[in-house]
Amino acid sequence: ICMALLFYYFILRFKSVFYFNDAALSWNKWAVQWYNGFFPVNTWLYPQMHTANWSVIYQIAQTQDIQFVARNVNALFPMATGFLFIDLGLKKKNGLYFLGFAGYVFIITLLNTPGSLMDGFLDITVAFFCFLAFYELHLPDDSLFKSRRAVMSVVFACAAAVTKQPGFYILAVVLVWNGILMIKNRRSINLKTVVRTSAVCLLLIIV
Repeated sequence: ICMALLFYYFILRFKSVFYFNDAALSWNKWAVQWYNGFFPVNTWLYPQMHTANWSVIYQIAQTQDIQFVARNVNALFPMATGFLFIDLGLKKKNGLYFLGFAGYVFIITLLNTPGSLMDGFLDITVAFFCFLAFYELHLPDDSLFKSRRAVMSVVFACAAAVTKQPGFYILAVVLVWNGILMIKNRRSINLKTVVRTSAVCLLLIIV
C-alpha cells in the first residue's frame, strides 16, 4: 500500500513541467543556463550537480522543452528511498525498517501538496543520498569495518553534499562513523587497508 501510494504521487504529475517556485524559478532556470553554455548566476552557493545533469538531458534532446523528462527522473528518488527501507528490513530481518518505511510515506503524504515533492525540489533527493550512505553502513555485519562499504558510504555522502548543502552534515557524520568503525576493528585490519581507504575517501571529498 505504501509503495503504491508513492507510485501514485509519481504518476500524478507524470507529463507535467516544473511549476512550483523553487523548481521552476531556480533549479530548472540554472539547468537551462548550463544548457545554454553559461555558468548559473545568483545560485546562492547551492550545489549544481543535479542542474548540470538536467542540462545534459536538454543537451541530448537539443531542446529545453522536455522538462517532464528531468522532472520525472527526479521523481524516482522518493520511490527509491522506499525500496531502501524494504531491502534493509528484508536483509536484516528487522520489522522496524518496515515501520520506518510506513512513517516515511506518512511524512511524504503530509508534505505532498500534491506532487510538490515530485516537482524538482531536491530535498527528497538529498535525503535519498543521505539514507543511501546510512543504508551502506547498516547492511548485515554493520559492526565490522569493510573498506568497500566505507568508500561507498563516502561516495553517497559526497553525492548528498553536491546535491544540497545539508549533505555536508551527513558527510561529516559518515566520516566520523567510519573512523569509529576503524578504531573498533583496529585489531582485525592492517595499516595498509586503513591508509588506502582513507586516501580514497579523501580523494573523493576533494573531487
